[in-house]
Amino acid sequence: MYWKPTTAGSTKPGPVGYDHPVGQIQFGLGCITSYRTETDPTRKALFLKRAKDQANRLITKRVQTRGAWYFPYPWDYKHAEHGGVDYKAPWYSGMARGEAISLFAQLAMLDSVTEQERTPPTGRSARSPSRRVVTSPPTASGPTTRPAPPSR
Repeated sequence: MYWKPTTAGSTKPGPVGYDHPVGQIQFGLGCITSYRTETDPTRKALFLKRAKDQANRLITKRVQTRGAWYFPYPWDYKHAEHGGVDYKAPWYSGMARGEAISLFAQLAMLDSVTEQERTPPTGRSARSPSRRVVTSPPTASGPTTRPAPPSR
């Protein structure tokens, strides 16, 4: 989670948290960098655990359709500077998808990651689209969606 500061200009986290895929992926990538450079085995294990936790969070929260994984942002977003750029939750970021690929690939290259951990899950996730199905990749104005078909 990313935490909104308590006041403008503050660096102290406040009570409002955001499920922010890109921020969480970047945290995971930073943990991999620290894992690679750390010499203390205890700290090294902590960085690896944190990176794996971020990857697992992405896997759990993903939306899967037509074989592609999307990582939802669960809040509405209106761009402050670019009028007409309004995203309605859930919305998806191409940047999140690209950085997630980097996180998964870098984790898979580590010797401390097991073969089972390297194997992607199959089938639909618990968060597979239930209300909407992405019918085209996300664009600057957000994904094109339609109601999901009824389950059979």
